[in-house]
Formats: sequence, C-alpha cells, structure tokens
Amino acid sequence: MKILDIIAKWMGQLLILSIIIGYFMPFLSYFRPIVSWCLMFLLFSSFLGLDLKMHKFFRKELLLFPIMNWIILPIVVFYASRFLSIDYRIGLFIIVITPPALGSPIIVRLSKGDVEFAVANLVLFNLVSPLIYAFLPSLFFINISEIASPFSVFKSVAIYIFIPLVLSLISRRFFKFKDFILTNIDPFKGVIQLFMVTVVIASSAKQIKDLPISEAILIFSFTLVISFIYYLMGYLITKKNTNMRFTCPVTNGHKNTLLSIITGLSNFNSIVALPSIFYLISHHIWNGMVIYLSNKESLQNK
Repeated sequence: MKILDIIAKWMGQLLILSIIIGYFMPFLSYFRPIVSWCLMFLLFSSFLGLDLKMHKFFRKELLLFPIMNWIILPIVVFYASRFLSIDYRIGLFIIVITPPALGSPIIVRLSKGDVEFAVANLVLFNLVSPLIYAFLPSLFFINISEIASPFSVFKSVAIYIFIPLVLSLISRRFFKFKDFILTNIDPFKGVIQLFMVTVVIASSAKQIKDLPISEAILIFSFTLVISFIYYLMGYLITKKNTNMRFTCPVTNGHKNTLLSIITGLSNFNSIVALPSIFYLISHHIWNGMVIYLSNKESLQNK
C-alpha cells in the first residue's frame, strides 16, 4: 500500500503530471468512452463506504458551500465575464456551481482537518448537483441558444449521481461484496482519477493547442482568482476554529472537475470544458498551500 500512500500525498502534483501526459499524448482519447463509467464507479465506491447518518448533515458550516457557490460567485462571475465569449462564460459558470471533489476528504485529511465534515459536504452537494446544473445556467443565461435544456442537463448529470447511489445502497446488503470493493478496489480511486484526467485532457488537447497563449492565460487567471476567493473565504470565515480553518477552504473550493468536464462535453460545445481543465490546476495550487500551512502550524505547536 506504500505506492497508494505516495499517490494520496502527491495527488496534486500527479494530477498536473497527468494533464501534461494527456496534452502530449492525444491518442489516449481513445479511452474517452469509458471515462463516464469510471466517474460512476468512483461515486459508487465513495457512497458505498459512507456512514450516512442524518446528524452529520446538520452543521452550520455546511451553509458556506451553497452560499458561496450557488448565490454569490455565480452572480460575480456572470457579470465579471461579460467580455468573454459565451462558451467561456458558460464554462466558468459551470465550474463555479460544480459540487465538491471526490478527493476533497483526502486533501482535508492531509491538512489535518475535519474529515467527517468533508464527507458530509461531498455527499450532500453532489446529490443536489443535478438540479443545480440543470436550472442555474438556464436562469442566468436565459434566451441563449448555447444553453442546453434544463431537463437534458438534469438527466445527464442525474445518471452519474443517482445510479451509483442506488447501487451502493443495494450493495450494502451484500457484506462480502461490499468488503471486497472497499478493501481491494476502493484504495485505487486515486489511480482511476489520474487515468480519467489524462484521458479527458487528451480528448481536449487539440482545442487547448489551438488556443492563443493570451487567451489561455486569461482563462487560467480567471480560474485561479475564482479558486483563490473560495479558499480565502473558507479560511477567513472559520479561522477562529482550529479544526475548520484548514477544512473549509478545501471543502469550499476543491471541485469535482471530472463531473463538470463530462457535463460540459455532454451538453455544450467542447470549449465549455476548458475552464474546468484550468480549474483542475488552480484548485490544486491552493490545496498544496493549505497542506503546507497546516503542516507548518503543526510543527510550530509541537
């Protein structure tokens, strides 16, 4: 298991390496048809191992994510991005409303934060995400032809979320099967994520290469600033709570970019997925900073 521990510790750096590999090996896009199935398996495995007790979903800190991600930042990004093309605007908007990343509890654990809270945050807002993806874009971008119908978006996202959830609830009754998945396959979720990122980038390599450098820098800067706001607000709001100040920045800003990329590719122009690809780099820059500050504080307190 030492290799898996290394992957967990250096996940941010390995994801950036996966992006580089996918960019220079576009032939890996051959595996794109199985990416959606991989995402569903990751969700299935995550749901299967969860302790779904209701009291874990009643914490005031859980309000931070919907307020920041579904109320404040959508308005800010909608108006701040008016000078961009409609595809970039939709792409930035989608990443803003995207639910927490499947790997966020791992980053929180490395940051010595509240893993139980991270898991509750992950489950709750991924389950609500089909409704959010369906209706918020159509609410803001009304009468714009590039926006897919709310029902089609809801259907495509709901498949990724609810099929794994239902299968996980059924599988809980088969203890040997559940133990086999959690013991022998679940530890390799990080490897599956790396594979998926590589394939997704390979599938988008042509569009990325065709981007003018100035345009790429601009969109990356947007994602870097958006992610910084998320992490900064998560820290400032909870900085008096030792356990939460290194938890909420991650749970607020670390996004399920694989879901947003697949949603973008399935329902919109492929360019719409590019901001999510850039955000994938951005949020791991801040994840690394959170882990560094947490470890630094731990050393100072010894």
